[in-house]
Amino acid sequence: MELLKAFECECGKIHDAAVEEALVGEGMLYSLPEMLTDYSIRRPFILSDKNTERAAGERVKGILSECGFAYAEYVFPESPKPDERAVGSVMMRFDNTCDCVLTVGSGVLNDLGKLTASVAGLPYFLVATAASMDGFASDTSAMERDGWKVSLKTKCATAVIGDTDVLSAAPADYTRAGIGDMMAKIISLAEWKISKIINGEYYCRRVADTMKAAMWDCLNFGEAALAGDADAVGTVFSGLVLGGVCMNYAGVSRPASGTEHYVSHLYDMRGLDKGTPVNSHGVQCALGVRLAAAAYEKLRDLKPDRESALAFVKNFDREAWFAELRAFVGKAAESMIAAETADKKYDPACHEARLESILAHWDEIRQVICEDVPTLAETDALLDRFGLPKTPEEAGIETFSPDLLLKLCADVRNKYILPRLMFDLGVRDTVSVGGLWK
Repeated sequence: MELLKAFECECGKIHDAAVEEALVGEGMLYSLPEMLTDYSIRRPFILSDKNTERAAGERVKGILSECGFAYAEYVFPESPKPDERAVGSVMMRFDNTCDCVLTVGSGVLNDLGKLTASVAGLPYFLVATAASMDGFASDTSAMERDGWKVSLKTKCATAVIGDTDVLSAAPADYTRAGIGDMMAKIISLAEWKISKIINGEYYCRRVADTMKAAMWDCLNFGEAALAGDADAVGTVFSGLVLGGVCMNYAGVSRPASGTEHYVSHLYDMRGLDKGTPVNSHGVQCALGVRLAAAAYEKLRDLKPDRESALAFVKNFDREAWFAELRAFVGKAAESMIAAETADKKYDPACHEARLESILAHWDEIRQVICEDVPTLAETDALLDRFGLPKTPEEAGIETFSPDLLLKLCADVRNKYILPRLMFDLGVRDTVSVGGLWK
């Protein structure tokens, strides 16, 4: 796929994609030796696990050996978790005579590969094994640190290879997760626009439009991709790569994540602390899209009231709320509470300033909600189309009050999203989607 070179945008920024090449198509594994040679690489450190080794790792090493490349390697005996233990396992086996890190895999392996390359100060390359997420071309790694989901600044892949023979052979659930991750952009793009209206946050229409186009590429070809069509899987993979490029362009994760991603993060953090079940990131994000769509639908006909909003915030019990946060996510709550103290999202004076902006621009905000966020019925039709779950029970994870999940999302990151808008409006306890999972 062709990637845009650096360009000056009407938003005032010079946008540049950190990834330099994305080779997508049939038989692209055989392009690896030439690609590495173009970057003067002679001895890669190859990172994989037992599953990706079978999917492509053995072929990658065979192709490199035939072309005279030496390499060192570490194959995880099981699929790794994105935590300190996995990072330590890689670093203790890293060979410092290597001149790049080459991951054969997707998801967690890609995040670990980017982090390893960053620590080692080496170029990073990726051979993807599934069209499962949008982090192929991003410069962050989603990791678990001290029980909290964090996004660490890391290397971005210099080049990415998506061999459609490999990608289309991956289990359909991996592609389904990738589609769910891209479906999430429906919510994140709307929230980025809403925050621009309320808070004057940086927003780029061109980046947003590019992300939206990448999202629709994935959705339009999703059914064929799930059926194993190689060209369709390639289109989905290209859309996912472009999603990461958009994060590079914006310099923030705004185009790619919002309320829906934080639903997934909450389940992951709870799972870390309490050993409760989790599903794939993309599947949990898709569930978050449904939750957000249902709540936004409730706001369509809302008439904001200044006095009730001010009274709600004046009477808001932060300590009681923090106790609920601790009960849900465990030890990760302390970092979230510390971040809130710095962000002052619940501070009455800061709230009043935001409220005045909301009241002055409510018609614009409502227009975004009505035009950019699908109704619950439209969202359900999309989920059904791709076989994505509509309830936690269908996803194999714990069922909690959807109203509680929304409230908890407000504290996952310092980002202005739906539950913060509901807090500012004073309706977070009165506008309910409590029957959503029935």
